[in-house]
Amino acid sequence: MRCLLFLAVCLLNGVAWGGGGGPVRWVIEGLRADGVHVDVQERCADSEMRWVEADVYAGESEHPITVNVLARRRARTTRVIYLLTTSSLNYRSSFFTPMEKGLAYYLATRGYLVVGITPREDNVEPGDDLSVMAGWGMEQHRDDVRTIIKRVQRGVRLPYDVLGHSFGAIVALDYAGHYSENDFERVMVLDVPSFDPEAQPDMIAKAQLSLWAYDELLATENYVETSLFDLRLLLMANAMFPDADSGQSRAFLELPGNFTFAGLLHFSLIYSASMPGVISPLTGLPQEWPMVLGNAAGTYTYAFDPAADTFGLAHMDVNRLLAVAGAMGSGYAPVALARDYTSAIADQELYSVDWAGIDEKVVWVNAGLGMGEQTHGATLIEGAGNEDVRVHVIPGYGHADVILGENAAEDVWELLLPEEECWGGNYYWWRYCYGYGYSTYWH
Repeated sequence: MRCLLFLAVCLLNGVAWGGGGGPVRWVIEGLRADGVHVDVQERCADSEMRWVEADVYAGESEHPITVNVLARRRARTTRVIYLLTTSSLNYRSSFFTPMEKGLAYYLATRGYLVVGITPREDNVEPGDDLSVMAGWGMEQHRDDVRTIIKRVQRGVRLPYDVLGHSFGAIVALDYAGHYSENDFERVMVLDVPSFDPEAQPDMIAKAQLSLWAYDELLATENYVETSLFDLRLLLMANAMFPDADSGQSRAFLELPGNFTFAGLLHFSLIYSASMPGVISPLTGLPQEWPMVLGNAAGTYTYAFDPAADTFGLAHMDVNRLLAVAGAMGSGYAPVALARDYTSAIADQELYSVDWAGIDEKVVWVNAGLGMGEQTHGATLIEGAGNEDVRVHVIPGYGHADVILGENAAEDVWELLLPEEECWGGNYYWWRYCYGYGYSTYWH
């Protein structure tokens, strides 16, 4: 009923996508240029925000790129920001659940026209031919991002920034390395690793072993990694049967019995860097071996009886995670993308980022318990002559906490705002400008 009411208000005010003017319409017109087929739906936002979702059938694939547009009603828009999600998640689950607490809403209230780009794999159905993802590596993702940005910019003609999280972060950096334009001003990345080969030879070795494993998977027609889909199932089991036996032994902790569903969920979130995945049978490595500790900060205390284990998350609400899981699409991540991502973070020949080509302003924010201080790429960007590279490491935050944490707006997102926001005279802008309270350094 609430959605229908707001949609009626939109229509009565003449601001539905087909009527009126403004930046949202300009985006849709840009996407539809040259006869490209675009399915548009006016979604439910609120009286302050307008939200439109579009499936864009660009290129030869039958699976569309999904574009979400969020803009503040009756307010001046000064710049565009393109949000690139990690593979397996989409715009809604990463940046818009729940709406008022999401990063997209936060940025829209601060003058951005927000354009979320969800990769094609989110629209792949379980019954589809999964071999279509065999070639969906970094280059395909970067080209899809380029297609959307080029079309939107043709319509809105405003300065723009690009922000990515996790896989989306390395795509953002790859995009910045390839495209330098007068209206492209900043690239911002949330929790992505980049290894120093001299200081971290062990991580380079793990990357090389992982690359071999991904090639083996592709050679045997294993095209999809489903760890986040599996996490969704675990979240649902936790919601329905939190104290039930999960069937997962605690023997690797030298403890008797099996985890409860609630215990297994919290353990896998807090200690993600020790959990197995698609490459584990081939390599013996955990799936998230680049990570310092986990997707979420928290505590876990073991007891002799698994039902007596105690645990909790520091920054995230499990109920919010369940809502995030409900907003997911396929939950698929192409193995080809995971392979190229692994090569890029280790700067291997298979696929690498053109660090020297990144001349936009760079804001690199890592989670202390996520990818930590593994930010060698920022050093390479600076070494190539870019004098505007800022790196922040947020202590006590996990990989997903930076986008889903209850206090992420104050602890993380303020760091993403343009510097001119510092002149607002607000305490929080002052803290942002001077790096107060963070492990922060300038490159």
